[in-house]
Amino acid sequence: MKTFKNLIKDLLIYLSIIASLYLIINLFIQLITVTSGLDNHLNFLESSYIAMFLSVIISIVITEKERNNIKNYAINIKEIKSIEATKIIMACTIIFTIVKITNQESPNYQIKPREIIFFLLIIPTYEELMFRGKILTLLNEKMGQFFSSIINSALFTLMHTNHDIWMLVAIFIISNVNCMFRFTTNSVIPCIIIHGTFNFSIIYTGST
Repeated sequence: MKTFKNLIKDLLIYLSIIASLYLIINLFIQLITVTSGLDNHLNFLESSYIAMFLSVIISIVITEKERNNIKNYAINIKEIKSIEATKIIMACTIIFTIVKITNQESPNYQIKPREIIFFLLIIPTYEELMFRGKILTLLNEKMGQFFSSIINSALFTLMHTNHDIWMLVAIFIISNVNCMFRFTTNSVIPCIIIHGTFNFSIIYTGST
């Protein structure tokens, strides 16, 4: 019970740090965009993505510095061996094919060029650093890889309840796949690549 309470405490502290940083950074970005006239080029949703991206990175630096674990969030390309790279490519190919066949959520959606940066890079990066980085690490310390992957994926799916049931199932499965790659490669890079591929698949199938 003590271990479970410590886990909840650690998660709440981490999420509180992110929320506080997000509010401060987002307010700062809003002030800059309004005073400089950039609000015509950067909407509220896009500034929120940027604020969240910065908040997650800063929160990891703050919470992991004392534990000397920052290196675990680095770009550990050397940890990704050729066999793992092959699995990543196969996973991306399968994801794209499945979404291409089944996705009916956004017919004829015209993607804007700058949205590609957000959906393929910024959002996958901060979500994977947050979930397959920090949160999965905390869960794994208390309950092992299997249960930490299931709970991590459940939490991640709950963040995307604006989708239909089949998309939520797909998100849950892909989240577990990313957990597996996080454990086998000791890097969040495969997770970001697979996440970006999934987002690209949805955008591509919705615009064709």
